[in-house]
Amino acid sequence: MSNSPYDELTPHRDTPEPQESPMPAKPIIKSKTFWINLITIIAGIITTVGGSDMIQANPEYAGIAAAILGVVNIAMRFLTKEPVRSGIWPA
Repeated sequence: MSNSPYDELTPHRDTPEPQESPMPAKPIIKSKTFWINLITIIAGIITTVGGSDMIQANPEYAGIAAAILGVVNIAMRFLTKEPVRSGIWPA
């Protein structure tokens, strides 16, 4: 047996074959997490372009909004039951 550093990179015969996901992947457009994040992006763009006086007067609101978004994203991760795929239309 060789002691080549490349031995670790080669697959072994007893390595199991990757298995397909037990659940079919849904299109990203059906993902609740996708829509929440898209709405967040749109709200951020509108706030930036509109020059929101509320954010300028109360910058802590931006921090609170970011914290809430983090909590929502973590919650969505726990609610996710099926994988998504990058295509937007059903296969």
